Amino acid sequence: MKRIIFLAFVAIFVMPTVSAQVTDFYRPGGFDYNGASIKTFSVSDTSTVQFSRGNLQYNPSLDKWRFALRQYDYACGDNANIAEDYNGWMDMFAWGTSGWNSGATSYQPWETNSTSSNYQPGGDGGNNLVGTYSKADWGIYNMIENGGKFAGMWRTLTKDEWGYLIGNNAKRSGKNGLATIGGIHKGLLLLPDEWTLPSGCSFTAGHTNGYETNRYTYAEWEKMQAAGAVFLPAAGYRYSADVRNMGENGLYWSTTCYDATSAWYCFFYNTDISRTNMARSNGMSVRLVRRVQTPLVQNGWVDMGLPSGTLWYSCNVGTTKPQGNGTYFAWGETRQKANFEWSTYAYGTGSDALTKYYDVDGLTVLESGDDAAKKALGASARTPTKDEWQELKNNCTGEWTQYNGVNGWMFTSNANGNRLFLPAAANRNGSLDENDDVGVYGFYWSSILHTNYTHRAWCVYFDPSRQDLDECDRFEGLSVRAVKSVDYREWVDLGLPSGTKWYSCNVGATTPWGYGSYFAWGETTPKENYDWSSYRYGTGSNELTKYCTDAEHGLDGYTDTLTYLEAIDDAARATYGVGARTPTLSDWSELSSYCNKEWTTMNGVVGCKFTSRNNGNSIFLPACGSIGGTDIYGTGESGSYWIAQLADPVYAREFIVQSSGAGNTGSGRYRGLAVRAVKN
Repeated sequence: MKRIIFLAFVAIFVMPTVSAQVTDFYRPGGFDYNGASIKTFSVSDTSTVQFSRGNLQYNPSLDKWRFALRQYDYACGDNANIAEDYNGWMDMFAWGTSGWNSGATSYQPWETNSTSSNYQPGGDGGNNLVGTYSKADWGIYNMIENGGKFAGMWRTLTKDEWGYLIGNNAKRSGKNGLATIGGIHKGLLLLPDEWTLPSGCSFTAGHTNGYETNRYTYAEWEKMQAAGAVFLPAAGYRYSADVRNMGENGLYWSTTCYDATSAWYCFFYNTDISRTNMARSNGMSVRLVRRVQTPLVQNGWVDMGLPSGTLWYSCNVGTTKPQGNGTYFAWGETRQKANFEWSTYAYGTGSDALTKYYDVDGLTVLESGDDAAKKALGASARTPTKDEWQELKNNCTGEWTQYNGVNGWMFTSNANGNRLFLPAAANRNGSLDENDDVGVYGFYWSSILHTNYTHRAWCVYFDPSRQDLDECDRFEGLSVRAVKSVDYREWVDLGLPSGTKWYSCNVGATTPWGYGSYFAWGETTPKENYDWSSYRYGTGSNELTKYCTDAEHGLDGYTDTLTYLEAIDDAARATYGVGARTPTLSDWSELSSYCNKEWTTMNGVVGCKFTSRNNGNSIFLPACGSIGGTDIYGTGESGSYWIAQLADPVYAREFIVQSSGAGNTGSGRYRGLAVRAVKN
């Protein structure tokens, strides 16, 4: 996509459907300066979101994204002009057309191709706009001009989140209804979780009288909006370049696919408010949301929901406040000093006069005694590696902002919404007071020596426009932010009658939310291809060489009496040693009988939480899907786990967790499934 830097701000006092200007100075009541609703909306039992100030709009000629200037605005018939060079605003998009090359044939926001199979991220109709393909979500990939101006601040709701939002549950029941504003703008009204009806206004939930169920003058609507109400206009939809049902139907995309050519969306019209599915090639409205911002931890460790499980400290070394600059350190030094030059550096007087961490000793990572984070915060703390800085960036939304009046970079976890603030403390080269750039940029050390230049070390740099890996001379004074690793791997006592303990992570994972490795039944190592041709104990359903009780399915009539995994073929035992094993059907049944099941998320990963009714301990089984051939299926929707026994002569048993429940079934033993270990 094209990138154009120039941006003009012009006040617009009429409907903005044909203007090429990006925004005006109108800020709707009930929304903050980033365009997020001040009030919040539950989209599950455990998560809430803030809505954007208007429908998403795009100008192809400017290559700019914005939110509609008023909640009831939409581009109307202008969507019929959709084209790569169109100099106007459009707001109906085919599914997954954020402009990011997801591997789909069609992915640009101006797409009009009516072949729905062209809109498959990764070329697979089963992929949703999450995880690996999250950048196909308009809000994740794009910077919104009047929505914070940083990519990744927003996202689209899932099918289940739309269902919860408009559903009949304790938090959302009675909180939506059809409405008309100013006599002409028809749509769906959403009330926040915490709601007080403004004086002089009324509200009736549902669609009893269609769009006449609720009627508001513009003045009444301003009151409702200021109190937190969100309005989704009935903007219709686009088929190719034909715009249909404007002012009659509202169709709003989710990130969830229905089948290979269709996707789920929220749908409303005069007699209904529901979810359904439609061909992905149709252009529909997009209304983005963002996770509710959590308060900053003031002086402690922060779980940012990272795949590694690494925790980050909330403050720089040398301060107890997130906005504090803290102490500046030369790389490998642990004490504060007044002057930062080669002449004062602990491990060399110049780039060619190093005495440690150079070609002779081969040291490339800070040793414990040279780590300022470890000295300040204890044995478990350390300076982040280059990869850990990259992991933080990859799994968080970053934005230049102010916290308590201090400029800096705010990381917000994409998994759990926790936040980390890095003040723009600049750096020191020379005397401690010889830098006027505090508040302009920030430099933070990593623990890793530069790959090619041993007088330099890797660091992180950020300013208002970017945040990235960089390098600095080792004598310079930079900020240090600490991390520590957490070992989540343990045997969990769930108070089961049998005394069986369950492992906290999948085999091959180091965190409870990690998918781990996938195994064919009876194999102990993961591989790239899961089909009969690569299966250890038979190359077909009639060519089995072990675990075969029927001669019809055995190679040359082979049979044995084995129906349970032997220890030598058990991936759990191979990983964790004697005593560990793959659960039997009885183990899984006991787990289900004595634990409460909850479909939830952990660090942004969907799965099923089993909580003991006897002692309150719990384990989490991520919805890791399964593998057939080289393709993974069902991630984020279901988790398939091996059971240590056959279902019949050909199939082995698997235990499946999904939002609708949990249970066992049979599965081709060649397929790749997860393994969760138990021991007695």
